[in-house]
Amino acid sequence: MKKIGVIGKNTYSDGLFAIYLSLCSYIIYAEKCGYVPVVDLKHYQNQYFKDNREYRDNTWEYFFQQPAKITLDEIPTDSDIKIFGSNDYMVNESISFLPNDLPKSPNKPANIKYEKEFFNKLKFQPEIENFLTESTRSILGNEKNVLGILYRGTDYLALKPYGHAIQPNIDDVIQKIIEYKEKYNINKIFIATEDLCAYEKFKQKFGDMIIDNPQYKIETKQSKRYLSEIINDESTIRKDHSYKLGKEYLRSIYILSKCKYFIGGRTSGTIAVYLLSKMFKNFEDFYIWQLGFYGINENLIIKNKFNFIENIFSIKNDVNKRHKILTFLGVHIKIRRKK
Repeated sequence: MKKIGVIGKNTYSDGLFAIYLSLCSYIIYAEKCGYVPVVDLKHYQNQYFKDNREYRDNTWEYFFQQPAKITLDEIPTDSDIKIFGSNDYMVNESISFLPNDLPKSPNKPANIKYEKEFFNKLKFQPEIENFLTESTRSILGNEKNVLGILYRGTDYLALKPYGHAIQPNIDDVIQKIIEYKEKYNINKIFIATEDLCAYEKFKQKFGDMIIDNPQYKIETKQSKRYLSEIINDESTIRKDHSYKLGKEYLRSIYILSKCKYFIGGRTSGTIAVYLLSKMFKNFEDFYIWQLGFYGINENLIIKNKFNFIENIFSIKNDVNKRHKILTFLGVHIKIRRKK
């Protein structure tokens, strides 16, 4: 009898690499428990389904290969099946990227226990791999001395979601770009952002140095709504819009990892850029802001855990305010809010 570990959880408004990092933690954990992992994002809520394909497609397989090359339909009927992930609020902390794992610069190396496992399991679907390769060739061309920027604006800056990493303001990013530009004689700058107003500000400042990024962008005036609400707005008319957002975001992250230098705030996308850059051995220098977390006093964080009192008992809203998170004796329980 084959032991199959089905990896799946409701991810609501999580971005593509927040999903990847979370589920990859469970993939590694399932393997350590002796189970063959199969990722299920067919029966769990996520924002990347193609039009009218909700709960009909496995959205993981839009972008990534199954870790053991087994799909949900190929699971033997007599298998011993165990569900990993489910709707747990937190991933397994012993096998995950924690808030302070990422280094600020090459001189401050990361302390990531399962770094190789994470990027070794990052296997794209062949058609996505081709798309990424061709897009990088088309967008970067023959440019070698490129500085990549990951700027997270919109709802992050307007709403400051609890527990999420604080992002640098645009003026600080511009100042750091100028520093790198002068230090390394930068020729071109590639900017990944969903914030149209921020993108325009970068273009005004650096002009022809900016390499055009066709990633879908939204206006800042919409940013007091959650990004997940904006991108799924019925007023957005584009076939398979949600899927395309994921594909374009993935392209931006991939291209950032191919740059020679990198600057960004800590996000799941930054973690993905870091992992891919390690795989490709591209970065000569980088800078990642570690500014703490919205709504959390960093003085109360010890070894990446919340303070003792919060681990005994606390009640907080989750990021999308659909649930309350009850913490009792270190256990996190998600409770759906009444409408």
